[in-house]
Amino acid sequence: MLVFAFILEQLVHSVILNSAAGAAIKANIWLYGAYGGLMAGLFEESGRLFAFSTLLKKQRGNDHNALMYGAAMAGARSSVC
Repeated sequence: MLVFAFILEQLVHSVILNSAAGAAIKANIWLYGAYGGLMAGLFEESGRLFAFSTLLKKQRGNDHNALMYGAAMAGARSSVC
């Protein structure tokens, strides 16, 4: 999550929001909200998919891994808000 949400997502934000399209996105609150939601979903879910398919591949059968991963995501999200 750290790599995908806090590093890669921020790099994409800096590229997109500092472009001409970024000015249009920032000027419209609805477009800005949709952009933020799409980027958060894209990077957080990509990070989760990567973690489950590589790092936790051998431990997929353990229910506690999924529970703790979800709890960690909820905790990180509440600390950002």
